[in-house]
Amino acid sequence: MPTVLNIVFAVILIIAAAIWLGGYFTVALVAIVSARTLEPDARVRFFKRFGRAYLALAGIALVVSFIVGWILLTQVPWGGAHTRIAIASTALILTLGAGVLQARDLTRRRARLALDPQNAPLAQGIKTRARFATALRALIGVFSLAIVIHAAVLLA
Repeated sequence: MPTVLNIVFAVILIIAAAIWLGGYFTVALVAIVSARTLEPDARVRFFKRFGRAYLALAGIALVVSFIVGWILLTQVPWGGAHTRIAIASTALILTLGAGVLQARDLTRRRARLALDPQNAPLAQGIKTRARFATALRALIGVFSLAIVIHAAVLLA
């Protein structure tokens, strides 16, 4: 592939990966700050809107990262790093899908709890699901970083 095209793809990949990973860490910060500053019903409304907007932006960035990253990786002979990147990419997509479903479920449950704040079983279920959500978010981060690390090692 011509050098100029490699540079263009590399720039696109860096920007898309920065949006994806930067957004990942920003969401964690927003979740912490919103839990400390917003009332439960306001927090539910906020994340309902924020989640949709964020998923659109980050989802596009992730897809672009995958496409451009694999275009660049095809220039290097297939090896173990490619396999590890493919596994981490698949795991990321599956974990992200589970995370989106879980987040929507948790948002619905929190909205119900805002209407019935004395519902102790619902509140306990939300706490349990929130711990699961934290684990899913951590896995999304681990898989995202694994892809970046393996790609950097491969392309170095």
